[in-house]
Amino acid sequence: MGKQLSFDLMENYLQEISAGQDSDNRRQIAKAKRLLRQVIQNDLTPRQREMVLLYFAEHRNMSEIAGLLQVNKSTVSRTIKRALNKLYKYLRYYNFRE
Repeated sequence: MGKQLSFDLMENYLQEISAGQDSDNRRQIAKAKRLLRQVIQNDLTPRQREMVLLYFAEHRNMSEIAGLLQVNKSTVSRTIKRALNKLYKYLRYYNFRE
């Protein structure tokens, strides 16, 4: 999966999240999107990044990802969980997680 293609897909996913939000939340959403991009690019491992993008941006299920990457489904589940924990840690630090 090409780096630019992956981040284009994540941008599309982030656009879906912010659709329909009122103007009061737009600044906070924009800040959260920048932070998410930064964490995904800099703080996730390449494998975590790949699986998170496949799962959220391409809307693939864990079985599909496992087959595509030739790993066990439980490996996909654990890897995504670790990546999400890392994302939550950063978002919680910046008061974006509810």
